[in-house]
Amino acid sequence: MYWVVQKDLFREAEQHEALLTALDRMGLPFSVHDCVMGTLIPNIEPEGPVMVIGAVGMANIAQRRGWRPGSFLNGNFDFEVQRAQWGDRMLNADALVCAFEDVPLHRDEIRLEDECFFIRPVHDTKSFTGIVQTWDEFMAWHERIVKNDEDMRWACKPQTPVLIGLAKKLYWEYRLFVVDGKVVTASAYKNGGRLWVTEAVNPAAIQFVEEAAACWSPARAFVADVAETPDGLRLIEVNNLNSAGFYACNIARLVEAIEGMGYT
Repeated sequence: MYWVVQKDLFREAEQHEALLTALDRMGLPFSVHDCVMGTLIPNIEPEGPVMVIGAVGMANIAQRRGWRPGSFLNGNFDFEVQRAQWGDRMLNADALVCAFEDVPLHRDEIRLEDECFFIRPVHDTKSFTGIVQTWDEFMAWHERIVKNDEDMRWACKPQTPVLIGLAKKLYWEYRLFVVDGKVVTASAYKNGGRLWVTEAVNPAAIQFVEEAAACWSPARAFVADVAETPDGLRLIEVNNLNSAGFYACNIARLVEAIEGMGYT
């Protein structure tokens, strides 16, 4: 399989270098590119199966060119689709969904505690990262977005679908990479809201995700973020594997799993 990797994709350069090192050590063909306005720079036309690692623009390129597997991004990376399948397994199963511009209309329905609530995009488009905010913080942001609808600096637009809900208490948070129903590598990334990256992962979290995948999976390969909460393990969000950061995951193990999916 040929791997097309976006340059400077990850916040931490170590993750990018670790991926390239893994590909090189495994003797797999790859190249590194910029992705500018939907254009691959430099251009490349590999034959056979191709895997892309990059932002949504890379997924669009893969789709247009018919690369397989290309990107696993599809319509199932939508909170409402996932909630319909997984129900109470999801941390925000009780969340409301609306357009970003309409959030103030639903303030009373959020049942705010200490004026804080959680907001994130419904779709895995990376328009912004899920965040807990006070109402005052949100309204300042809301004004900037609504008044700058035509300003391309803002990835989030007034019409962007978002979920809003009560902020939840989280203990350990884990990222798990799933390929064909099995967790192939995982990492902790937060503890009590603080960044805490380690390879040590609660085995119960792995079992929890594999049981969820046995019921339904959004794609043959995906990434799941899971939290330990006062009510047990819950899915924070489930996103496209091609654009996810690795934290302390075993990248070589993930590459091996993708290579073993049988694309020809």
